[in-house]
Amino acid sequence: MLSIKDIIKTGIQDLKSHRKTNVISFVLIFLSLTVYLGVNSYCKSINDEIDKSVNSFVSRIIFETCLEEQYESVEKLIFDEYSKDKRVREVSEFYFECETSWLDSEEYVHTKDNYLHILNCFEAVFDYDYKGEKKKPDVDEIIIPRYMFDIGVYDEKNFFNGDELIGKTIKLQYSTYNDLDRLDYEFKVIGTYDNLEARTKSTLSFVNLDVMLEIKEMDDKADLELNLLLNEGLPVEEQYIPEPQRYFAMYVKESEDVDKFINDIKDETELVNPDRYVMADPTVIGYYEYVAGIGNLISILLLLIGVVNIIISSLNEVKERKWEFALKMSMGYTRSDITKVFFIEKLINLFKALVLSIITVGLFCAGITCYSKMFLEYWKKTYLYLVYPDNVVIAIVVVSLTALISVIAARESIKNIEVAKELKSDN
Repeated sequence: MLSIKDIIKTGIQDLKSHRKTNVISFVLIFLSLTVYLGVNSYCKSINDEIDKSVNSFVSRIIFETCLEEQYESVEKLIFDEYSKDKRVREVSEFYFECETSWLDSEEYVHTKDNYLHILNCFEAVFDYDYKGEKKKPDVDEIIIPRYMFDIGVYDEKNFFNGDELIGKTIKLQYSTYNDLDRLDYEFKVIGTYDNLEARTKSTLSFVNLDVMLEIKEMDDKADLELNLLLNEGLPVEEQYIPEPQRYFAMYVKESEDVDKFINDIKDETELVNPDRYVMADPTVIGYYEYVAGIGNLISILLLLIGVVNIIISSLNEVKERKWEFALKMSMGYTRSDITKVFFIEKLINLFKALVLSIITVGLFCAGITCYSKMFLEYWKKTYLYLVYPDNVVIAIVVVSLTALISVIAARESIKNIEVAKELKSDN
């Protein structure tokens, strides 16, 4: 019986002497693993980007809606109790983002009909590479995104650098949905934040809370007027008059689980029923998840096809090498020795393909990342494509199992080799 050292040495020699046969297995597993690792790494990178968007700092804001008569009790609970919770960074009254027309955008970005979304300012804005001497805007001040893509045309590119507007005044107009009431604002830009790192819209800007409450008051008035028109001529019992609502927001710290915090609040009290304020587009998220799912399925199927082909080719290889194995048996090799040598031969060949596959996919991911950062403008600069360790571990397991299954499948053929018959047949 051969020692482990001799088995490995013989396996390497056989690998070299049967280069043509092993090249087929090498190419099959290399292509299968490269597709598997490449597609899975790309899909997982996209999913990570989606997760970051869903858990961006705006999505760490949870809001609570209450009726006017509940206002004082909810306000007391949130400001007196939850503001002291170690998981909460900031609490505030709140109103949802509003789309405003940027009236003088042509003066700055050279095109008309642009808009900005405004939301009341939270402390977290200043964590994202904030540029500006002053924080917390007054009623006539605004903080805008640094990377404003899909807005105007600047230097023949589809983005505008918000830093160039710091210190300047911009004109915004908010209109109700019926376009009957309008509010005109002139805001001085006091700073910019890195909206790419924060994963917010490239138009999301932050203003003083009083501005948002003024807009809310106008919206409530418009809703009331609309319902009065809708109720006109209806019996009293069929009329619908909306009750005024107030909104509160709690910003959950980065180190905390937002969903768990929401569930804890619901378990603690029935007075509030909070929900997340998510900015990420659910349609886009659903699309990427669908594409990632299809890509992962295809890569797994291709990997399985490659594994099955290698097992079949191993069985055929044993049939073709019966005389060689019979000769070795006549020289003192046991059937167990030949099986082990064959296993080492396959294992080394497959692991060589795995290493080359990892290097190829690593270079592919590095190339995409560099290309994204250098040529796809600012909106892609945060994308990072990686070869994930868990995918590599799965690939190692698959390669090892493939070699093992190939040998197990071929062992029966090796056992059935009749030494005298095979050597005689060659003569």
